Amino acid sequence: MNSHSWLFNLSEWFKKPVALIFLLFIHLVLSLISNNYKDVNGDERGYMIYAARTLKGETNRVKFDDSKSSLIALAYIPRIVQQILNPGLEKTDYGDSDILSGRYIIIAISLLIVIYLWLLLKQINLPYSMLALPFAVVDPLWLTYSSLILSDLFVGLFTTVLIYHSWQYYQKRNLIDLIIASIAIGLGLVAKFSFIPVLLGFGIGIFIILNKKLFRKPALLEFVKAGAIAIFISLIVINLSYPTDSRFKSLSQNEYKSKRLKTLKKSWIASIPIPVPQNLVQAVDLLSYHGQPDIPAAELTYSGGVYLFNHFYKGQSIWYYYWAVMAYKIPLFVLFLFLTGTVASFLMIKKYCLAFLSTFILVFYLFYGGLFNPFQIGARHLMAIYPLIFVSVGFGIYKLSKLISNVAFKSIMITGSIWVCISIGYYYPFTLSYTNELILDKRKAHWYFVPGVNDYDVSDRYAHDFIIKNPAYTNLEDGKQDVNKIAITMKNLFWKVYVEKDPKAIELWNKKPDEVKRFVLLIYHEK
Repeated sequence: MNSHSWLFNLSEWFKKPVALIFLLFIHLVLSLISNNYKDVNGDERGYMIYAARTLKGETNRVKFDDSKSSLIALAYIPRIVQQILNPGLEKTDYGDSDILSGRYIIIAISLLIVIYLWLLLKQINLPYSMLALPFAVVDPLWLTYSSLILSDLFVGLFTTVLIYHSWQYYQKRNLIDLIIASIAIGLGLVAKFSFIPVLLGFGIGIFIILNKKLFRKPALLEFVKAGAIAIFISLIVINLSYPTDSRFKSLSQNEYKSKRLKTLKKSWIASIPIPVPQNLVQAVDLLSYHGQPDIPAAELTYSGGVYLFNHFYKGQSIWYYYWAVMAYKIPLFVLFLFLTGTVASFLMIKKYCLAFLSTFILVFYLFYGGLFNPFQIGARHLMAIYPLIFVSVGFGIYKLSKLISNVAFKSIMITGSIWVCISIGYYYPFTLSYTNELILDKRKAHWYFVPGVNDYDVSDRYAHDFIIKNPAYTNLEDGKQDVNKIAITMKNLFWKVYVEKDPKAIELWNKKPDEVKRFVLLIYHEK
């Protein structure tokens, strides 16, 4: 018996449904614990308000709705059930309870992703690759977003569904797999436009894998037929997602704000009816507009730049932004396995096609987002492809077992797994705001990254309540002259420094706070 056969047996055990149930239970428990540490944040409220309007048939988008999705209406299921059971129910908490109950729907989405990741790793079917799954279910960044009502996790689900069922269709030619993959395309585009680079990476990856085969007549005809079915079904899904909206309007029939659509309106393209809801066309217009560097300050929907490595990059994209976020957010041993799997999959494209396809989509997304995404405002955008990291991790574990001796492999896996448990245990639940093994002192974490990565509005309500309960403190907004005691969220401090240029805030920014409450409320005791 080889010296690490028990690792092989453990990996094989993870292929069983009972193991999946066990891992789903762990992920569920940790997601529920994670949820308890998160206050209602502004973006969740915006998503829910937009979803409520779409349910009422009010399809027009307003300033902050450019990236919102009708799929968030699913988060109203708990409230709908409550209303059916209690027809006279009225709430006066500004929607907070609906948001908190709606988070359980997002947790269900997260569990579905775990199931599809399990299916993908089983499809790869390599020794030890299933050992990646436990790292996924306890991943701190994944758990951070496993309950927040945002559209990014939806994209992660449809990405994994697309890859799994497309590969199943390629292997077996079952029509049902093509239909499910096509539905995933439609829902992915409805969820968020960050699904577009996923589709581009998928298409390029397929071409790299098949290349010469695609130019043979039978394969080409099959590809064209499957593509036509996918486009037809995805368009139906997109239109059904906005049933009360108008469609088949040309660009010439509306007014737009962005330079891009204003230019297109003057071209011959403007006369072609567009077979998607006007809601999505308007979303493209607003996203393009809000990404322009020259719009009025009153129209800004975010700070307009990226804070990275102690420097603020105004109005520009950083090609390595998401790689840097991953380096800070992924536990170090998992990051090592991911990089090992990524390099190995690119060196063995033809032999391990599915591992390469998953990794290529991920890498393409990271580079595309770095080069072309003007909204580099947080780690949550990684959730569109985050499950694929663990496909690469699984392949990395397999390649590691082939490259080193049995004893070394066992030692590295045991030591690395213990380190991951210790690091997550040490930072958890601190990971909810600062998922970072490299920042040892949380009191200076705000020196390293933009609040979209570290803060994300999760403690605004707590900060408000803290000021009320502790009137001796100021948040620099109340006009107090005595500022010896200051309590301010990292997000608000960032805003006052880089947008308002407040002298006191700049002074505080260069100091470590004396204390951090709720992981993001910075406390300063001035002398």
